[in-house]
Amino acid sequence: MKNELLDKLDRDGFAVVRDVLPPHLVDDLRQWVDRMVQDELTWRLQEVQRRRDAGETDVRAFPRGSEGQLGFSFKGGPRRELLVQALADIADALGLPLRTGGGIESTLPGWGGHSGLHQDLDGPAPSIGQWDGAIFSCPLTSAWDGMRIVPGSHRRDPVFREAFAGAIAPHADEVHIQAEPGDVMINSIHAWKSGTLNRSSERRSEIWLAFRRDESVDRKIDAYWAAALISDGGAPLDPGNFVRRES
Repeated sequence: MKNELLDKLDRDGFAVVRDVLPPHLVDDLRQWVDRMVQDELTWRLQEVQRRRDAGETDVRAFPRGSEGQLGFSFKGGPRRELLVQALADIADALGLPLRTGGGIESTLPGWGGHSGLHQDLDGPAPSIGQWDGAIFSCPLTSAWDGMRIVPGSHRRDPVFREAFAGAIAPHADEVHIQAEPGDVMINSIHAWKSGTLNRSSERRSEIWLAFRRDESVDRKIDAYWAAALISDGGAPLDPGNFVRRES
């Protein structure tokens, strides 16, 4: 199983490993995330209404271009440690002992969009066993279909002039990842991927963790995104006037 997984990751730049997380951990994470999402949605809608009542007509609950999508940091706490422990064997097989950032994503029904294909760091990626970084995504909701990815793209130089908007159109080789709670989706940080529309009638949620070989990889990623051109319809991306929490 280990060799088959490594071969697939080396060839395709991604893989889904089934039934990695124990059900009790998935249930706890899902309930915890549901509470956070509901609290955030309630606050945003109430804050938008308060500011509109005060005469601020252009205020919105979500940044323009990210409607219906919520994100939270996931950098510490006992739940994170439990998840890291559950993923430890796979991370060790990839030779990625250093864990760094992470996050929680939740997309409302009918939202999520079809964002442009992009890589987290320009490539090509090293061979398996020398990977410099990977993302581990853990679905928390059933019939998860939250990512499209181009197999083998981690081995190619990037071809997109600009991030996201440079590659909205479907790619001839792309596949859509489908997974269930308990599964783990792994992808190279060099693979071309993007989020997808939530076509279900339920919120779609997942937790992700980033594994890096060393701190220099984080510095490269920061520099890459600092120089990335993100545009919308040929113009610089404008998130608009949206509500933010202070914390």
